[in-house]
Amino acid sequence: MHEQFELARSLRDAYQRLLRSDRKWLSAQTLSPAEARLFAVLGEGGKISGLADALELTAGAVTRLVDVLERRTLVERIRSGADRRVVFVRPTLAGLAAWREWEGAADAGFASLVSALGVEDAKAYARLLLATSAHLESIAAARTNTAPGGDRRVKGD
Repeated sequence: MHEQFELARSLRDAYQRLLRSDRKWLSAQTLSPAEARLFAVLGEGGKISGLADALELTAGAVTRLVDVLERRTLVERIRSGADRRVVFVRPTLAGLAAWREWEGAADAGFASLVSALGVEDAKAYARLLLATSAHLESIAAARTNTAPGGDRRVKGD
């Protein structure tokens, strides 16, 4: 049992080191990780509520994120012609350029990882990351009574 505990601790330490390394790498990018996630779901535009659902964030958190991006002229808010209460968020040309730059840097970073690991190890690493993600999601779902992916379970399901 002691050996399993030590291995679990080693996995946790490696995972935390990976997260720190990822934050350092991402901090050098034009978009923050949260901003990049928003652009990944934004497409040609959407409502705050839809973006919040897609990102699994509160509408308030997405509003604050959009406020920052709007001040940087990376997104703009557009009122609906049919209902002035409805506001859409859409990327600006500068926002699309920042998103393309971020995606290019991410692609290059992971391509260099494939080169460093080799194709077979990179494939194995991808499988392990997906298995890790699925396991952590199932633990979180069990603790919060949600299905993996964030859908709330109905009592008795």
